[in-house]
Amino acid sequence: MSDRYLAALAASPGSPRNWSASARCAVPSNQTPLRSPRQKPRSVANGLSTRDRDLAPVRTLLDRLEGEVLPHERADEALLVPLVARALDGTDATAAMSRTHAEIEHQVGQLHRLLTGLGNETAEPEDIIELRRLLYGLYAVLRLHNAQEEEGAFSLVPNGAAIGQAPGAAAAREPAPGARDRTAT
Repeated sequence: MSDRYLAALAASPGSPRNWSASARCAVPSNQTPLRSPRQKPRSVANGLSTRDRDLAPVRTLLDRLEGEVLPHERADEALLVPLVARALDGTDATAAMSRTHAEIEHQVGQLHRLLTGLGNETAEPEDIIELRRLLYGLYAVLRLHNAQEEEGAFSLVPNGAAIGQAPGAAAAREPAPGARDRTAT
């Protein structure tokens, strides 16, 4: 989850005061490295060829997915999703995100199983087509998950405040309902 998501949770009414420090320990403070492996499946799929059958980019991507993305998603599921559920008084708001965590894990597992025992010399055109299918599917799930995280962050910000801003700050800038603009006459 992004720092913006964490900041939104901290600003949400009723959230525990001490959760953000422990939650921040679970995930890297700089989330940008995760954007790269999350965007990579499409470009790797686009580069696969049934004639060349070079699987090195797929293996490199799989290593990054297993080493960076999966640990991040597991930390989100174990630590942050329960905090969001507690802040929102229920698991309804986190069910879709939990499902995408499970689907990311499933898709990466399928990719791992397909690549096991598959070499450049032994890969058939059907294997390349299946790799492409898996990579495009993984790319779609990762994009959906990123959108869920972003949407979740904005939905938790009270009164439409900007993320990282004090909860009442946006309301202070906006006129009260029914107030007239005194400059227009």
